[in-house]
Amino acid sequence: MGPILAASLVGLLLLMSGCGTNREIAVATQPVQSMPPPPQPEPSAEPSEPLPVPGRKPDDVAARPDLAPERLIGLSTFQTEALLGVPALQDERPPAKVWTYNAKRCVLSIFFYPDINTRVFQALTYEFNEEVKTDAAKRRCLEELVREHAG
Repeated sequence: MGPILAASLVGLLLLMSGCGTNREIAVATQPVQSMPPPPQPEPSAEPSEPLPVPGRKPDDVAARPDLAPERLIGLSTFQTEALLGVPALQDERPPAKVWTYNAKRCVLSIFFYPDINTRVFQALTYEFNEEVKTDAAKRRCLEELVREHAG
């Protein structure tokens, strides 16, 4: 997984983990005691062999549960580009921006609208081409797009 993709997914998970919940912040009323440092591992007598380098990226790059198409909602254009790459087509339909991605067996269009307060464009909805009807087909399409970008 590329560093940009990994960073964007971490950012996405952090962003989505804070949505829709009210949290209270706990304040320590007593001083915090420091923990002793962890024990250092003993050096081994045998030299370790380096790990083999795979010839290509694994096929399961996109086979993750967090790649459901619904997870596209709320992504910024930056986060979307980090996940899927540069779109094949960028269209302006004020006030929306529409990004279209083409995979071998499907087409995905993502509609971005500006946030009223921040003016940052975020994905509000998406649609697949007519041939992609089932949820499983939509997921396969998204996985294919992610795999092609990571490729």
